[in-house]
Amino acid sequence: MRKTLLAMLSAFTLLSCSTENESISNENSVELNQSQRNYLLESSSNIGIYKGVFTTNDSEFRGIAEIQIISADGIFSLSSAQPTAIVTLNNGMVYEAKSNQVAQEGVAISNMEFTSENLTFNFSVEGNGSNAIVENVRFKQTDAGMLVAKHTNFAPVMPITGTYVCTVCNGHPALNGSEDQTWNIVINETTGEITSQVAFGGSILLNGIGLQDNCTPSGNFTDCDINSGDGVSNVGFTFNGQPITWTGTHNFNNQSGNPTGNCSGLSGTWDFVTNNYGTIQGTFVSDFDCMDIIFGEDFQSFAGNGFSPTPAAGQLDSNIFRATGMSDGTVLYGGTATTGDYARGQSSGGVTTGGVYAFDTDGTNIIWGVQPGGSDWTPGTFEIRIQNTTGSALNNFMVSYDIYVNNDQDRGNSFNFAYFTDTFPYTSVPALDYTSPTNADANGFVKISRSTRINVAVPAGGHIYFEFNGDDVSGSGSRDEFGLDNVVVRAN
Repeated sequence: MRKTLLAMLSAFTLLSCSTENESISNENSVELNQSQRNYLLESSSNIGIYKGVFTTNDSEFRGIAEIQIISADGIFSLSSAQPTAIVTLNNGMVYEAKSNQVAQEGVAISNMEFTSENLTFNFSVEGNGSNAIVENVRFKQTDAGMLVAKHTNFAPVMPITGTYVCTVCNGHPALNGSEDQTWNIVINETTGEITSQVAFGGSILLNGIGLQDNCTPSGNFTDCDINSGDGVSNVGFTFNGQPITWTGTHNFNNQSGNPTGNCSGLSGTWDFVTNNYGTIQGTFVSDFDCMDIIFGEDFQSFAGNGFSPTPAAGQLDSNIFRATGMSDGTVLYGGTATTGDYARGQSSGGVTTGGVYAFDTDGTNIIWGVQPGGSDWTPGTFEIRIQNTTGSALNNFMVSYDIYVNNDQDRGNSFNFAYFTDTFPYTSVPALDYTSPTNADANGFVKISRSTRINVAVPAGGHIYFEFNGDDVSGSGSRDEFGLDNVVVRAN
């Protein structure tokens, strides 16, 4: 079952890479030849290429934006001098808009109008190419935003699209923990200055600031720290007068001759001090990264039949998966446990006996589940051990997974994340902590998505371990049911 998911994920990755670079458009595409593009990249005036990010306010669409401001001077013919904007969505679709206005080199542009069937906006910029502003953006009849900066060979711009979720929501109406919203950033690779674009609550766009520093090369890849603020204050955005701060890691390919790399990814955590809901916290992650998939599991073939080093149908491979905290003892890596607490079978939820189950969350989706009890999994863990079989050392990992919880009891229990290696100590990641509500509901199994980036060295042949641990937190009586699903690990 793991190989099946890996094959599907690999196919999706290849599709994503191919469609990202393919010109897919319902509108007429314009392509500059290399000498024209070089001319624009070397221009120090308002004439040139502006790169950045795009999102609709409701987060349904996001992508990379490029505006080509071309004059009739120099190497361009009059017919090729029409300013053009190109938006490449994260799904690979390309949309264009053109302007009928003429740009003059060194002369400020004010409210140049770009129009097409799907995309319209106004563009302004100073005569020297600074202070580029895009306003009145509409995409497919929906309000949107675009954030761009002048892109040259001497000051390359790296736009990165992504999403964020809230992990500690405190009931905030605009921050539903199960819904992704847009988190885009633009990095000036020369100065390290960051501008950020966040969709908030489905109707508001927030633009913020940040810095990139402490960049450390490692082979063909470089890791940098990214933080909100200007180096004096750490405030990245404000909303209703209250600060939003964030911190994270940027990983990109640093191959010679390609100053902005040929791939780039980032992730991190954020905090929002609200007026009425306390401190809200969450995570953000980019759409694309420089990492290869080294592990994937969707548990669709698990039937709750236990653990074995040579798993039969419906069992988990104990060389990779194990559980602790049951009254029947602990499953060791490479051990066998196919009865009792470790093999409670399949259920759609609502069980009362503690142990490991294959929960069917909706009639089609199976998860690796547990029903905690007084002597089972309070505390307890699920663990996944992944061996580095790439033949080279790995230093960067991206982990994503889904938590499922059936909050059918009046007790709050935790489902938290930690990691370690053969030599690196146990490290918890508080930003990924999850605790089920104390008060029960009738919603059935609900999905909560989580992801994080980890920087730790794992030599060829070594292991990295991911732990999902739970315990009682609040309330009394019986406990909610939990499960793990769609675990994907990328690394380089």
